[in-house]
Amino acid sequence: MNDAVKIPIENVQVRDTMASFTIFWGAEFNLFRRGEDMIVHTIWPGGSPIASELQRATDEDIKPADFIPLPEIKNVTSNELALTPPMGWNSWNHFGIEISDSIVREIAEAMVSSGMAKAGYNYLVIDDGWEGGRDKDGNLYPNEKFPDMKALADYVHGLGLKLGIFLLQEKKPAVGTKVAMVLKFRMPGLFQTGASIT
Repeated sequence: MNDAVKIPIENVQVRDTMASFTIFWGAEFNLFRRGEDMIVHTIWPGGSPIASELQRATDEDIKPADFIPLPEIKNVTSNELALTPPMGWNSWNHFGIEISDSIVREIAEAMVSSGMAKAGYNYLVIDDGWEGGRDKDGNLYPNEKFPDMKALADYVHGLGLKLGIFLLQEKKPAVGTKVAMVLKFRMPGLFQTGASIT
């Protein structure tokens, strides 16, 4: 378990084979047991419900990979490419869905003025919270907090930074409809996750 992520939970209810709880930014989780599997319905504020099916992993699923010997260490000349891994800032951990055009501009300016950009932190990623919905063709469009996404991208690029956005792949829904996605995860042991929820 990863102890680095501790998320306070609220409104815990347990009944028969079902449990439910909410987390601090309003997401609701409903867990149902179906035989050896667990179904998790996640409902994000203002978003589409997502159904995930967690299945008990078999011994074959969690078998360690065969050992691959490390290659010989060699001195190589630098070509000045990828001197650091991709580094930057993501809106989710601090702002969640409360991100906006003005906040992104402030963060971009701070990344440059603080020296982060010069140190290689040149990616600014807008996570969930920018989407307004989908048009009749299924294309995403921004919400009212992002009145002109192109102007925002031009501003961030003008500061020498790169801009990324979070996308949730869904089937093309009619505008205003909710879409449930079913995802299957193989989990070692009994429904183990990579985060510690306390």
